Amino acid sequence: KGLTVLRRLLTADPLDSVMKAALKKTVSIHVDDEVKKIALLMDKYKIYALPVVDASGVLAGIITIDDIFSRLVTIAWRRTRRKKQL
Repeated sequence: KGLTVLRRLLTADPLDSVMKAALKKTVSIHVDDEVKKIALLMDKYKIYALPVVDASGVLAGIITIDDIFSRLVTIAWRRTRRKKQL
């Protein structure tokens, strides 16, 4: 098990295994984590996709920076719209 980023794969020795390019600390999120937490993790580790795991630690999917950006834009748009209605 592990996680890697494109930058590490592109700069790795072509003869090395993918696991050698993997990050030492695997970062994942839970299916119930909030958008803000996910965005902060992506920013902290400079990664654009994260594995999503369920309560048993089983992979449930992958969330990308595009997913997060889309959700944040929707939240911001709703807040702006609500303020205009008040």
